[in-house]
Amino acid sequence: MNGLEKSISVKEIALSDRPGTATLHIPDPSHGLLETSASLEADFKTHSATSGAQTIEVDIATLDSLELQGPISVIKVDIEGHEHAFLEGAKNTLMRERPMVFFEVLHSAQRNQIRKIARELSYVDFRLRPDLAIHDGGEIMFDPAAWNHALVPSERLQKFQEACDSCAVTMLRRFQLS
Repeated sequence: MNGLEKSISVKEIALSDRPGTATLHIPDPSHGLLETSASLEADFKTHSATSGAQTIEVDIATLDSLELQGPISVIKVDIEGHEHAFLEGAKNTLMRERPMVFFEVLHSAQRNQIRKIARELSYVDFRLRPDLAIHDGGEIMFDPAAWNHALVPSERLQKFQEACDSCAVTMLRRFQLS
């Protein structure tokens, strides 16, 4: 409908920190709701054969190995606790393209690994609430009111603030924009 069909290609792979195969854990769908929270992380949700949960083997690759043509300005990641591995496998792309990365931080997320990668690549983390973008001085925090986060390249903080302002989102931060 939007005329972008020639700009999109679908690849049936999961993105991680290495190439190969991995087990995708699919939760029990018997609750009757549309279940979309499969994960490469075995401990993401309780999985058991008696509950109806399933696993399948899937191909995995790194984002860097896809050799995507830029410019890439935004990446949205929703991979149920596997964000740290995705970021590890995307470092070259993140350094080259400097996109903003939107992702979830759930209670089981590897927050220390995400923080380490963010610092290494000069990205700043913001917890995103409907009306607030909160910078916590480098901590990657689980917040039940703000699962979504934005990793923003330090040189694009002004653009991020402009986007927040245009959406009436207050940006709370522990630094000054120069």
